[in-house]
Amino acid sequence: MQDKDSHKPEYQRSAELQSQMEKIGGRFLDRVLAEFDAMESALAVLGTGDAAALSALEMFAHRIHGSSAIFGFSALSEAAGALEALLASGQVQGSPVNAIPDIALGLAAVRAAAQAAHAGTASR
Repeated sequence: MQDKDSHKPEYQRSAELQSQMEKIGGRFLDRVLAEFDAMESALAVLGTGDAAALSALEMFAHRIHGSSAIFGFSALSEAAGALEALLASGQVQGSPVNAIPDIALGLAAVRAAAQAAHAGTASR
């Protein structure tokens, strides 16, 4: 049985908008996954005390945290938010080299959440 509202212009616009958002969300996830090599390189450089590497990781986590929430990828947003909080913490700001193992775990959690979200969009 077909929904009696499916022929209304409002319904069709809503369905088109949702379809567009899903496509944009898929491209967002593709980009996030493509950036992980650079983020892992930044993590390796962080071991030398390079402040720019910490800044790159912070910007990555911040962007993923907010953008993934907009697209409805809540697990990814939560993982990126946790990484963002860690990177902004006094522990990392005071001694980033000592925090590398924790940052690596946070980055791995973000990658796993991005991969899971990507797999979920591929199955739609």
